[in-house]
Amino acid sequence: MKKQLGLLSIGALLLVGCGEKDHQYYLENVDKAQEKVKECKAEVQKLLKEKNKEKLVELAANKECNAADSALKEHRKQELEKQRLEKENARKELLEKIRKDLDKQYGNLSWQEMAAEYVNHDCNNARSSSSWEQCEVLGKLYNEKEEQGKMELSKLSLEQLLSEQKTYCTKDRRVLSACDIWQKATLSVAKQEFDKKDFSALSQQEKNYCDYNSSNYFLCATWRESFRVSEKNIVDNYVKNYELLKKDYNQCVASIQNIDNDESKSYAIKAEERESITSNYPCRQAGYARSSLGLGYADFKTLME
Repeated sequence: MKKQLGLLSIGALLLVGCGEKDHQYYLENVDKAQEKVKECKAEVQKLLKEKNKEKLVELAANKECNAADSALKEHRKQELEKQRLEKENARKELLEKIRKDLDKQYGNLSWQEMAAEYVNHDCNNARSSSSWEQCEVLGKLYNEKEEQGKMELSKLSLEQLLSEQKTYCTKDRRVLSACDIWQKATLSVAKQEFDKKDFSALSQQEKNYCDYNSSNYFLCATWRESFRVSEKNIVDNYVKNYELLKKDYNQCVASIQNIDNDESKSYAIKAEERESITSNYPCRQAGYARSSLGLGYADFKTLME
């Protein structure tokens, strides 16, 4: 009996309901609700000690106890929401004030000047003494200036942007610097220009962007991605068009045969010329297409039928 009564928690006894003094009454009179809940809990404890299961069941259905309990729960929920909104509004007002102050200080700066200020600002220091709010607002202001810079630079061609590299990157190449903004804009413009080039023209530009010692090397990954996509399109087209594949592959075979039949050239020169043909467009892509079709290794010796 004791074990069974113990399973009846106080919370389980205070189910939602309504009565003479209903939920709305107690919600409007929180002090009365607190008194009622206290009274009901005391009665629960008393009945548990008396092991009076019948009375406990009756109390569990008591409408006023349930109404007072549900009203207190809703009141606590309302108070928490009120506190949340107060904090949110206070934070919003603080951020607006900080923004006005920072606009006076940085609002008229160019994106290059803003980058120079921000990259050296205390907010970018691991041991910053600036408030979180100030750094948050300053970061948003920097982002706005950064977008201005990228939009301005994106109007230039890739060639023009690369010619301006020294202008932006001679003195500072750190993340968040003007050089960083220039580089982001240049990467975006490069992607657009690379994607528009035909495959043959694109493939000839590898040395321009993928020479490790080149100042343009940061564009190599972008170039490779555009090259990969463009090459895949070439190979896929060959796979779908056998006659085109046969025509181009057989031309590659003929070119290799001409080299091999030229007795005036040394073995080394012939090997170099063969490599130049088979590793470039369209022979390399034709070889990939043959592999995709399960036609075996492209030795460029046997004509396709």
